[in-house]
Amino acid sequence: MGAIVSCVMVDLRALVLSTAIICILSIVLGILLFPHLHATFLISLPISEVLEDGPPVVIRGQEFRISPWQKVLVCTLTPTRIDRLFEILVASGAAIVIIRTGHYSGESLQNGLGIFRVEAIIFAGWFALLWSFQWLKECFRLRSAGVAIAGSIGRGWGRSESVTYNFFDHDGNRRGGSSRIPDSKDEHPEDNAMVVFFSISDPDDNVSQHALRFHSLQVTLAPVKTDAISEVISENS
Repeated sequence: MGAIVSCVMVDLRALVLSTAIICILSIVLGILLFPHLHATFLISLPISEVLEDGPPVVIRGQEFRISPWQKVLVCTLTPTRIDRLFEILVASGAAIVIIRTGHYSGESLQNGLGIFRVEAIIFAGWFALLWSFQWLKECFRLRSAGVAIAGSIGRGWGRSESVTYNFFDHDGNRRGGSSRIPDSKDEHPEDNAMVVFFSISDPDDNVSQHALRFHSLQVTLAPVKTDAISEVISENS
């Protein structure tokens, strides 16, 4: 760590300024790519998976009784952890203002900070960049993602629990993938299905609902009436 700090001390102002600008651009670009406060997707289960007397579909502990006349689920995404992103924006903006106003030169910053404070700045900047890039990546993926219901077909155990799943893409082809369950509170042992977001051009590039860090998921049964379903579609267009 000492070697890293010595290299960074060459120009701490440039490091802080560039990190702050990248964080702000990443967060703003993510908002522009996926600005929906309530994004709604309709998910229709394949006919082969719809059984009138079959077991219910269980997602996040919720049971959905699927039938041939009611086999469409409504998936709603709502932004979350916005407070963390706002804190990064405020801290980045403050850093830019302080440095650009010229109150601190490179030498005064380097001479006025001890090694532990410099290490704290390095780690804070690294975490801010990590969160900003994850937000941007998630918004980019959701911007034009296909959505499907995937059946859970296996679980893996180790340093972190993972789940393997398969689903049908828009062309009716069977796809699959695996996902780590990041938080124990998101685990529901009774679940037998999950929501999957996949790339339209490459459905093998997909993630499950557990991979979303900045959007919360709600799933409900779509109304039976056709006109009510049309209202849901128009709200998301």
